[in-house]
Amino acid sequence: MLLAEDLLILTVDPAGGLVGDGRHASSRDAMARAILVDLIVHGAVTLEQGKLQVVDPLPQAHRLLTMALRVLGDGRFPPESAIARLRRRMWSVRSDLMDGFERLGIIHRLNTGLFGRFGREHFALQSTQTRAERVAKLRRGCESPSLEDLSALGLALLAESLGLAEHFVSSESRLRMRGWANTMRPTPTAISGGIAAPRQRLAAILAVLEQA
Repeated sequence: MLLAEDLLILTVDPAGGLVGDGRHASSRDAMARAILVDLIVHGAVTLEQGKLQVVDPLPQAHRLLTMALRVLGDGRFPPESAIARLRRRMWSVRSDLMDGFERLGIIHRLNTGLFGRFGREHFALQSTQTRAERVAKLRRGCESPSLEDLSALGLALLAESLGLAEHFVSSESRLRMRGWANTMRPTPTAISGGIAAPRQRLAAILAVLEQA
């Protein structure tokens, strides 16, 4: 699953509605950050001298990631500019992913407003296994952060920056995870293996999330 999909699953309460401030965690801005983090995890986007750029333009496993690479093109962007560019050009990410979840039977749409026609759409979760897998991934990223599992760590950092992790993970684990991530961030003088190294990818992820 995409990190954006992980986030969306975590925001949906099994009984319907949103977990905590789920509207913020599933916003267009949050989806743009999640896509950027996914591209960094996969090594397609790197951070050099404070700017994000595509280093692997080949098609990704998911069409939305490939679309994001095309949106970024061959430009070099400060993190906030890359986020804004994806937010503007890929505004339908949330609805596209939620429609896919509905087709797969992971969620179902609840009727809201007058005859279900007005107001924001609400969903309830049908697949408890899918949610359990996402929660386990989030907890793994928070409780056992590792550069060998950047996807779980990326989800943990995303969820923490959006105020979502607190609904699933203890404050002690989240505090340790944040401290660990900041400790592992490479310094300008550190030898960390080049732009594709895990520590450099972590630095790029943190740069994206610090714009929240």
